[in-house]
Amino acid sequence: MLKRILLSLLAILLIGCSENDPKGARGVLDRSFNPPAGYALHQGAPGQQERGVETALQPDGRIVVLGYRHNGLNNDILLLRYNADGSPDTSFGTAGAAVFDVPGSEDEKGLGLALQADGKIVVAGYVRINGKRDALVARFTAAGGLDGTFGIGGYVTYAGAGDGTDIAFGVVVQGDGRIVVVGEARHQDSQDALLLRYNADGTLDRTFGAGGVFTYNGGPGAADKGFAAAIAPDGGIVLAGSSIVAAKEDALVLKVTADGRLDPSFGAGGVVNYSGPGDESDYGNAVALEPDGRIVIAGASSRGGQFDILLLRLRADGRRDESFAGSGATTFGRPGDLYDYAWGLAIQPDGKILLAGATSNGADNDALILRYLADGTLDRGFASGGVFTFAVPGSREDSLAACALEPGGRIVAAGHANDGQRDGVLVIRVQ
Repeated sequence: MLKRILLSLLAILLIGCSENDPKGARGVLDRSFNPPAGYALHQGAPGQQERGVETALQPDGRIVVLGYRHNGLNNDILLLRYNADGSPDTSFGTAGAAVFDVPGSEDEKGLGLALQADGKIVVAGYVRINGKRDALVARFTAAGGLDGTFGIGGYVTYAGAGDGTDIAFGVVVQGDGRIVVVGEARHQDSQDALLLRYNADGTLDRTFGAGGVFTYNGGPGAADKGFAAAIAPDGGIVLAGSSIVAAKEDALVLKVTADGRLDPSFGAGGVVNYSGPGDESDYGNAVALEPDGRIVIAGASSRGGQFDILLLRLRADGRRDESFAGSGATTFGRPGDLYDYAWGLAIQPDGKILLAGATSNGADNDALILRYLADGTLDRGFASGGVFTFAVPGSREDSLAACALEPGGRIVAAGHANDGQRDGVLVIRVQ
């Protein structure tokens, strides 16, 4: 009897240590999330396809997931909300899901997600009307309906000059409530990285850039894109993306001042380009800032036709941080993998870095989470040598596109899984 009591006390202590471990999750699937599975898979009606692309955590622990649904004809924006235990939050939208279709549109996708301090949800992406894509920003209430105080009926669109393409890939909300959108603007022979800044009511902030708009063109024949943005401690905006010059793609990092100009104190006139070994393609898909202003970029680097995950850290002034992996950059790719790719990024309070993405062994894809120490080496105390992989039982493809940290250190990640017939939105939690 005494032995049973001691074992029970030990189990309680271990659980308590795990839940309050300042080092964060140890790298196993949390079966208390949508028990006993440890994951949630949301699928629409037969014939529909759904994918998750972003996730964010509310202060009350509820989980917001952004994605899109193909209804058999075109794509619509999809928002899901889960309770902290992984069950659908039925108070949100219809049974936990909200779908948005711009009236008169042919197609729309939500690609970027941000939460406001008041609980409202901001979505950025694109809408296609008459064959032309325009950047789209929509705001939803905490209950999942369009916020009528934003723009016209809850959304705004942006179309640059001419008849080209404008897409928003990411969004971030400043501390003062203004909304920064990052993406690309393609017109005639020019493809430029794009930043838009909106006031809280959905009007363009005319104090930023040229009437609320900043574009970056790397030069004649260049093609530039912005995929993600973060707000710097000085109020500037850091953009991560890619730049093609002479058919070669490099990771692109820009810093723009609070009023929408390239920051001359950063990199070369506000611009940093990163090219990995082998002179192939490199992409900056996600960006996050450390408390001291250092910049962490996650993305991909191709070598010999195979994609490896790229992790890059810059100093606040744009120089490579050589205390990180010896050169400021490291890659992840295992022998036999056709590709390893990262889209999601989060930094723990202790400085450890989390990446979410996918790994392919040639037969199918598995969901992937990596954890790095602050010095740029894999955290061997996490999962299997710093590497966590997951596949829904019976699935043919699993991939993660975003991750977020709970206050206790557990990791929430979202993406999609395919059961052989259709995609569904996948949400997992790792402890």
